[in-house]
Amino acid sequence: PQCVYAEAVRKVCRELGQRKSEEASRVILVASALPDEGSESFASNIAHYFAVSAQETLLVDCDFRGKGLTRELTPRNSSGLLDQIAARAPIDDVILRDNLTGLHFLPASGPTPIPLAIATAIRSAEFSRSIAGLKSRFPIIVLSAPPLLPISDARVLAELADEIVFLTAWHRTPKSLAKKALTLLEANQKKVVGAVLTDVAEDQSVGVMSFAAIFDEIRRAARMSTMARAA
Repeated sequence: PQCVYAEAVRKVCRELGQRKSEEASRVILVASALPDEGSESFASNIAHYFAVSAQETLLVDCDFRGKGLTRELTPRNSSGLLDQIAARAPIDDVILRDNLTGLHFLPASGPTPIPLAIATAIRSAEFSRSIAGLKSRFPIIVLSAPPLLPISDARVLAELADEIVFLTAWHRTPKSLAKKALTLLEANQKKVVGAVLTDVAEDQSVGVMSFAAIFDEIRRAARMSTMARAA
């Protein structure tokens, strides 16, 4: 609970909490530039933080190709969001609840192939209606998105988000690629409420990368504030 990563989660959640309006609900998209930058784990952690703070929270695995959170949290699930959209069936039927934390989780899909292309599904009116329906039930919805650069899924999901948290890896992801990823958000850049720098070494003897120096151009382009450093 006292590690740098945990403090980063708390800082992000406090920042998001301060930005909360009087509206009934909002959708928070968590995305990175490239794969394996920690966005899935971070999305899960902030969703759990809100849930244990007695806020009705839904975590949605929107990485419909990798399905990392689905495999990790519900390895035996038989259905998920895409299955219900393809079958035009109620989304509520596949929402799971963790009795320990109170967090609700919506898996990406089950193991059976779906006769619907992912790109088509997330651009469909049915998908948008599903998210709108979930907003009527959950005050906080956290979407764990695939990386921005390899595929366009996260850019489409950004249209449905109210706020975006962007992650990038310390000493691994070039600034040019991080900036390119944010540029791809186009008009949705204004929804980026902050950035999380992952994989930061806690051993200060190795030197700490200056977040301000590295992301100066990105912050100007996206008009975002520095929110946290994560280990």
